[in-house]
Amino acid sequence: MNKEEKFNFIKGIMQGVNMDRTQVVFVLESGNNVSYTNNEPKAEETTHKHHHVNDVIMEYVGRLMPVVREEVADKYIMIWQEILANNMVKQVIYNKGKQQDTSFNRNLVAQIIHQISPKVYLSEAKPTVLAEYLEPEKGANHAVRQKLGETPENVIKKEIDKCMEKYV
Repeated sequence: MNKEEKFNFIKGIMQGVNMDRTQVVFVLESGNNVSYTNNEPKAEETTHKHHHVNDVIMEYVGRLMPVVREEVADKYIMIWQEILANNMVKQVIYNKGKQQDTSFNRNLVAQIIHQISPKVYLSEAKPTVLAEYLEPEKGANHAVRQKLGETPENVIKKEIDKCMEKYV
């Protein structure tokens, strides 16, 4: 294969290739192969991972059951399931970023807790108390305490409000 044929071969392969999560290796010498690897996770793997993370999140927010208002206690799990099923929340909740010792976006969960707090949690459940339930090892000294006083971005906030309309 001459130089022009090699160029046209590579050009033909690269047309329409999505470079996200893709690995392409070209070694165009006699006896070598061209390989293409799509590193995009399979849909079922992603779905399975998200179900596992949802379970972890549900266990995490379940730690707050002692401070859930009596009138919403029977709906508490459904509220969180609805929140986690929301498409806007899904886009952010599985990205933990640089947070340590977690498999989900703990900061976002804390912000959502803050947003729904007046309707769901007892009035005496201030960020310090919530942090002690959520992170019993470090309690009030855990970084999540600060996020328990913040509200999520407006887009997420509106979606949470929609979810909450059904329950409280």
